Amino acid sequence: MELKKTIARVKTKSFFFIILLSLLIAFVILLILVLGKDAQSSKYIYILKAYIFHIDTSPRANYSGIWISWNFNGTKYLEQEYMNGREHGKTILYDNNGYKLGELTRIRDVMDGVVRQWYPNQQLKSQGFYKEGKLHGQYQYWSDKG
Repeated sequence: MELKKTIARVKTKSFFFIILLSLLIAFVILLILVLGKDAQSSKYIYILKAYIFHIDTSPRANYSGIWISWNFNGTKYLEQEYMNGREHGKTILYDNNGYKLGELTRIRDVMDGVVRQWYPNQQLKSQGFYKEGKLHGQYQYWSDKG
């Protein structure tokens, strides 16, 4: 009788050990896959790196192209163009629902062009024009009713 209880305890402990070991192996495989991928390879890799593993998801020093940043809920919150590691082109900021909140253009890290902001209801909030980093003319503002 005592032998049967001992065998049952060993089986139970072995079962839990195998489950824990399997979970550990799965976690290590997931970690290797995430660390080996660029944050831009998919929004899910970005979310895992940024919010689960707290790994830097900013573009590499010499990155060229459109860099997209994601909210934890999977919606896009930033779309930014780069050239040789510098902000160059359009930048668009989104809210948690995916609505556009603002956009601007930069040339070699300097604001140059129209800058716009929107209310959450998508009415234009403000607009200004920059040339070589300096405001040209006046900023215009509107109420959330238009």
